[in-house]
Amino acid sequence: MGNIIYFCHIPKTAGNFILGCLRTQDIMGVVDGEHQYTYNFPYTGINVACIRNPFDHLVSIYFHGDGGFAYFNKVYNLNSFEEFIKFYCSRNSFPELEHFWPFKNSLYDPIINESGEVNIGYCIRFEKLGEGIKELGFHNGVEFKTEGDFYKNTSIARPKGDKGSYKNFYTPELIDLVNKKCKQELELFNYDFDGPKDDKCLLTF
Repeated sequence: MGNIIYFCHIPKTAGNFILGCLRTQDIMGVVDGEHQYTYNFPYTGINVACIRNPFDHLVSIYFHGDGGFAYFNKVYNLNSFEEFIKFYCSRNSFPELEHFWPFKNSLYDPIINESGEVNIGYCIRFEKLGEGIKELGFHNGVEFKTEGDFYKNTSIARPKGDKGSYKNFYTPELIDLVNKKCKQELELFNYDFDGPKDDKCLLTF
């Protein structure tokens, strides 16, 4: 067992909540890979990230803060979710947005190597956060608490309740575009438009 957990903090995957949970144990150190560490995964130790249904993930990016994550919508003058998806799916890089770099080639660029393989040991499913965090602890002989004031919702413009379901924002055309753009992520992490295609809360690689 490594003595340090390296958390690859991919934007819009409940990173603040997960870090809060990971830090509730006192056996191992925890490194937040939100910035410079994310460039160089994996490290020697326990490498962890959180993955999310790409269809839902993109809705969260669009509704982040004021103008989308990294001000994506403002910079590119995108005025609707449809415009956002069509623009995102038409490009492979976004050099105008330095803070958007984790999404350079895919939504999970930092944890997918050039051969198209996942290069870290564990991926927690966003859809089963608490269960995934506890199973991560079980695999590594520690106990993480999942109760606490760790959550911070930064998708403030996203409608609440059922109206905010990602499924409400997609047309058949947009679904097809994301299926093509995110083919790698969907296959690697076993998702389709409806969500995870298995019952796992933690994926191991």
